[in-house]
Amino acid sequence: MFHSRSARTAYLLIFSLLLASCTTSNTLIDREWQVHQTLITNTSYWTLQGRLNIRQANNSDTVSINWQQMQQDFEINLSGALGIGATMISGNQNSIRLQQGNDRPIEAANMNELSRDYLGYEFPAEALHYWVRGIPSPDSPATMEFDDKQLLASLTQRDAQGNNWQLEYDRYQDSEGLSLPGRIRMSHPDYLLTFIIQSWQIQAGGS
Repeated sequence: MFHSRSARTAYLLIFSLLLASCTTSNTLIDREWQVHQTLITNTSYWTLQGRLNIRQANNSDTVSINWQQMQQDFEINLSGALGIGATMISGNQNSIRLQQGNDRPIEAANMNELSRDYLGYEFPAEALHYWVRGIPSPDSPATMEFDDKQLLASLTQRDAQGNNWQLEYDRYQDSEGLSLPGRIRMSHPDYLLTFIIQSWQIQAGGS
């Protein structure tokens, strides 16, 4: 009887320790992600260079991209396909301006309006400001999964138009102590976008 009671006590103790270990582990995971997300969110001066491939039905286009963000101001230089040639998109939260070569500039209220009217894609432009850095947009609920380093591995979220997007992240790279994605696959019922980011530059102190 004593032996049986001791065994049950030992099992209960081990079980309690396992539960405590799992709780601590989840708490640490949450804390690591929260710190990382806060650091990324508060970084407001950054530049990325890469390529963006867009597939729609039987069409596939690739464009080179250089994106410079300076707080609310940004400048995005595009070159390559998409039928637009060398193009610069610049603006802030109040207005957007598109300049293609020597053509007359095109202005829009926001990136979503510009991408829909000019490119013909329901491009998740507003959400992409967050997604490209490996964090969810604050504008809608998100379902997230993490890799073994507690970096975002997959994200499911709706954009400003209510379209559901599934994103997969890998090839993280370090810039000024921050881990940022090197490849992002973004899938939508009508589109498949693959973002290959070749380099990140984070301005130290730019937060």
